Amino acid sequence: MAKDGNRLIVALALCSLFSVTAFANPAWNPAGFWVGHLNYLDADLPVQLDIRKKTGRWEASLDIPSLVYADQLINMEESDAGFFTLEFPFGIGALGLRPDGARGLRGNRDSFSLALTLAVRPKTQQTEIHFGAIEPKLSGTLYLPDGDGPFPVAVLIAGSGNASRNNWSYSSWVDFYLEIGIGAFIYDRRADDSPLPDGSVAVIDDHARDLADAIRILRSFESVDTDRIGLVGFSRGAWIAMAVNDHVPGLAFILLSSAAAATPAEQEVSSVLTGMDQDGLASTQIDAARSYLRLYFYVAQTSKGWGLLESAIIDGARSDWLQYVDQPKSLEDLRWWRANMNFDAIAHLRRIQTPVLAIWGGADFITPWTEYHEKLVATLKAGGNADVTTRIFENADHRIEIGFGEGAEGNWHWFGIAPGALDMTGEWLERVLQKKPLISPGNAGSNAARGHSNRDRSRQTSFEGEVPHK
Repeated sequence: MAKDGNRLIVALALCSLFSVTAFANPAWNPAGFWVGHLNYLDADLPVQLDIRKKTGRWEASLDIPSLVYADQLINMEESDAGFFTLEFPFGIGALGLRPDGARGLRGNRDSFSLALTLAVRPKTQQTEIHFGAIEPKLSGTLYLPDGDGPFPVAVLIAGSGNASRNNWSYSSWVDFYLEIGIGAFIYDRRADDSPLPDGSVAVIDDHARDLADAIRILRSFESVDTDRIGLVGFSRGAWIAMAVNDHVPGLAFILLSSAAAATPAEQEVSSVLTGMDQDGLASTQIDAARSYLRLYFYVAQTSKGWGLLESAIIDGARSDWLQYVDQPKSLEDLRWWRANMNFDAIAHLRRIQTPVLAIWGGADFITPWTEYHEKLVATLKAGGNADVTTRIFENADHRIEIGFGEGAEGNWHWFGIAPGALDMTGEWLERVLQKKPLISPGNAGSNAARGHSNRDRSRQTSFEGEVPHK
């Protein structure tokens, strides 16, 4: 009996040791592609996580499909005890991570909870392209769905201050187009302050000619449907898309997001004054800003009166209106405006005959739809365009995004692209491309539920030089 009692004590000790060890050092590997939801106040945010170990450290890429936020690295830490912590962006903060069965992960903190399921990572094709109408040459990446194609392609053109493939609000749109069976081309645009060989700065038509060269190369690939290449221009990129149309015949579609049917100078004035009005500034402040902008663009165009502009900035130092306007440090700071302020959007719109979709956010003060919607439609139709579709998304901002908070019924909701915007875009593309039904991009959550997105890097090629023969 004593021996049996000793065996029982030893067995209990071993079980206790095993339990503590398993809790402190769980035998699980979080690597993989995971899809699921982040929940807060009973509202689900679809998310996707690609977790891997690289050079001895764990890292994770996050997708939020309903926000069109894709392939963005977030901090992942492993403790000595074998536990993991993920640091979510947008103020969400750190959540612990633990296994949930053989194919699940869970995490939580306060009112946040995370539930993920292991999924199959989708495959895509990726090709680096070097192009440009003038020196120096530029680099871009063509992403295509897995398979032989040929695939339609959307050439994505970023807005101002947002022209790099490293910027999430530009590059994340790639996954949206891949989701619905359309390839996407993104690139690093010439910087505003990057001089050309002759010392000048690039004008909008220079950017357009660069993209015309890129499309020439794209049309050489057997995997690309040469008759179904279109343009997607965001904000300033919408002006570039209008100009590309003059250089590239046979475009399949043009999507203009937050576009201004006006010159850049006119759009800047409208943006400043609309923003001040929405913020409730007094009419005297708005009038002062209007006078300043009149002087600002006179100096930009003529290179005269710099001293007067400097004095206006100094005199306005204690005024509320000054924070709404650009305050250049030198005449050199006005080079971009001197080169581009009079770009004639109306003339370019009048020449577009391909199907156009134009969308705006109802709460956008940068390119307020009340200023541009009717003018854009009237100009396109006056030029003979018979296929024009427009949509204004209520309460959405310049990026067609709505913030988090309480809805009309008092229910808390997450941030994201305006409800219906992604579905509507996919349906319009399906119609103008006249192809088999595209995969529906869905509303908040449908992408993550299918486990699509998060580009696979395994199939990469590069192209540089002359167009290859088919």
